[in-house]
Amino acid sequence: LQTKGYRGIYLVFDEFSSFLESQWEKDHGASLKKVQDFAEACNASDDRMVHALFVTHKPISQYATKYGQEVVNEWRKIEGRFKVHELYNTSSSTYELIARVIDKELTYWDTFRDRHVDEFNNLQEKVTTSLLFSDTSLNEFSDHVLYGAYPLHPVTTFCLPRFSSLVAQNERTIFTFLSTNDYYSLGDFLTRHQEQDFALLTIDQLYDYFEPQLRSTDTEDRIKKIWFSTREALARLTPEEVDEAALLKAIGVFSVLGMPTVLPITQESLKLSFWGTEICGA
Repeated sequence: LQTKGYRGIYLVFDEFSSFLESQWEKDHGASLKKVQDFAEACNASDDRMVHALFVTHKPISQYATKYGQEVVNEWRKIEGRFKVHELYNTSSSTYELIARVIDKELTYWDTFRDRHVDEFNNLQEKVTTSLLFSDTSLNEFSDHVLYGAYPLHPVTTFCLPRFSSLVAQNERTIFTFLSTNDYYSLGDFLTRHQEQDFALLTIDQLYDYFEPQLRSTDTEDRIKKIWFSTREALARLTPEEVDEAALLKAIGVFSVLGMPTVLPITQESLKLSFWGTEICGA
């Protein structure tokens, strides 16, 4: 390699957690010796460098606990051979990224904004009195959240990256929510609403979209218990109690997020989450 102008090899293993889980699904006692041997080879490569980057959504130990203590012990034997680097986006950069994904036809969008200026102003006035976007400037809120992320309700925009980071898996993430036409995704929402209407995608739809992930978490997990309680409460409603179901799902999202300072489970938070919709009546 060096004679060809390369200093070494850099291996990137994306979705490494999926690989591990597939192995553990087949055999809960699956050996990680090959992974261990490769890590040791990388650490000892010296001048003929071999680097490896294993990408996961969560710390591997969190995946291992799902498969029992034997798997946890197996991972603990080798985890010291890896350096862990956690990547975090700032809130502002995440909101900007969401706004970039939600593309708009500019000429029509300008007309739409002018037509619904009162609704946007009303929503901005209400949301900016809360603590949700206290770390975001008013210009950033306006550009990336209120307008850029529309038709997401601002509370939905706040919750989406945080909720996704807690429950998302490979097949359902913040990006699949924004870019596919799966049930309860943004694309599905758009097909069910007229483009000329001022319609807001509220956080109950986040619950619906990520519900399979909530359901599939480990039985003893805090999130699984929240899902179970929410499911039981929803089962007591009649099909006609649509608004009540939306409120219960919003409470489920609040509970999973666990942010009592900025998003407590209160009547005011629920009202804020549906401000500008028929449920709130604002």
